[in-house]
Amino acid sequence: MSSSINQNLKLEFLIKLVFNNKQDNEDSYIDSAIDLAYLDFSRTMHGYSKASMSELHLELRNRLKIFIKDIRTATYTKMEFDLLHEQVCEAMINKFNNSISAEKPHLHYGQAQKWINMTLKYLITLSVISSALSDFERNFEHFHVPIDKYILIDLGLNPYSWSRIDKEQYLLYQARFKERYPNVVPIVKEFSIWNERDITSGL
Repeated sequence: MSSSINQNLKLEFLIKLVFNNKQDNEDSYIDSAIDLAYLDFSRTMHGYSKASMSELHLELRNRLKIFIKDIRTATYTKMEFDLLHEQVCEAMINKFNNSISAEKPHLHYGQAQKWINMTLKYLITLSVISSALSDFERNFEHFHVPIDKYILIDLGLNPYSWSRIDKEQYLLYQARFKERYPNVVPIVKEFSIWNERDITSGL
């Protein structure tokens, strides 16, 4: 009988704890990443019950899965990736806003980009434990930085405005980030910024 715990066993437990992953397979990991990323921005959505959002959430998740499949199976230039990212972001916004009544809060670009970009970041993380997701890094050098309070603080901007930004502001922040860190892959630097943040500051 072994007297120590295997490192992979501990890592698997940590991943399942964080991602609430139910099964050890590719589809389950992708669903877990998408759903955890959804929670990252859904707290900025007010006036909706879980029941009223469930069907729409499923439709948007399926649209995001198409995007994920695309970037795993083809290699894109930066311009091509940026266009694809813009298309999926706007498709999700349009689907959401056309499916709700006019008096309900609408989905903003800042919220949609957070869902998309955090999903990509989580899938990179999950590739540590799932070799089936290793091809997901095919286009990772083009991945966008999730615009949130950590990134806005790093850029010297108001950290509480990310969820309501429009496409123009979003693209400006992405450009600013690349100008600030010109010699590193953006998502790699974002990992470092998040990991090194001052957790005592309440950020």
